[in-house]
Order: sequence, then structure tokens, then C-alpha cells
Amino acid sequence: ALGLIWALANWLSVRSIKLVQGESEPSEYAGLTSNEGGANKIEIMTQIGEYIARGANAFLVQEYKICFVFMLAMGIIIKLAIDRGGVSDWATTLAFWTGSITSIASGFIGMRVAVYSNYRTAFKAQTSLAEAFKVAFRAGCVMGFALTSLSLLVLNTLIVVYRRVYDFEPLDKDNLKNADCDT
Repeated sequence: ALGLIWALANWLSVRSIKLVQGESEPSEYAGLTSNEGGANKIEIMTQIGEYIARGANAFLVQEYKICFVFMLAMGIIIKLAIDRGGVSDWATTLAFWTGSITSIASGFIGMRVAVYSNYRTAFKAQTSLAEAFKVAFRAGCVMGFALTSLSLLVLNTLIVVYRRVYDFEPLDKDNLKNADCDT
């Protein structure tokens, strides 16, 4: 949970960057707001960012269509090959599907954060590479902490649920020594 909170804090920091020339810094972004050719460079940067976001979303839709077919087919193979019990014995297949959905959610979050933060990084790079690095680093923190925390949260939830449903006991040294292992 702390990782998700830290990711949210960094996301709010990246999101707070406004792509406008501030009144307190009129000369700092002067080159970005000049009307060369009748267009404001910040508006152009924002428009390009929107095009990239639409392209990224179109890519994700196509990728997830393929992933869904693969998930369905692989889930059936796992059910037939591993989960040989009754109707209620779908544990491995459900774990696979849960992990797949978590991976898709992580990819979506990662792509959205990357696209959103890229033109903000470029905006800050016009005046300060140090500020641009801070934006890029914070965006990386969002992705890293959010994706890792999300996957650990889902994994932990699966373990807790499976322990209750299947009455598993945690393994310790004594359980490992006495376990029947087919090798």
C-alpha cells in the first residue's frame, strides 16, 4: 500500500505541471510561446502529445485483443493439463488469468504515465535539464512503484484467498522436511 501511495504522490507531482507560460516567469518560456508561423509552440507540443496518446491507445486496444485470445487459449490449456480436479478446481487457471489481467492493467498504467509525462518532460527541458530529469524520474517512480505494488497486492490477495479456500498451511522447516515430493 505504501508503494501505491508513493506512486500517487509522484503522479500528482507530474500532473501538476501546467504547459502554459506562467506570469511569474515571463521570459523563462518566451521561446515556447512565440507565435512563429501563427502557432504557439506549447499548443503544438500539447497537440503532438495528444496524437501520441491516441496512437498509444490504439496500439493497446489491438495488443489487448491479441492478449485476450492468448489468455483464453492458454487458460484452457492450463485447465486441461494441470487443473484435473472437479469443476471447482480452477486454481491454477484463475491464478494465470488474474496475473494476465494484472499485467494488462500494468501495461495500461505504464503507457498512460509514459505518454502523459513525456511532453511535460520535454516542456521542462526547454528551460532546465535538471527539472526535466525530476519530471522523468517521478514518472518512472509512478510506473515502478505502482506496477510493483499492484502485482504484489494481487499476489498476496491470491495467496490469502487460496489458503482459505484450499486450507493450505504456511510452509516452515518442519513441513518441508516431512513433505512428500514427487521428483
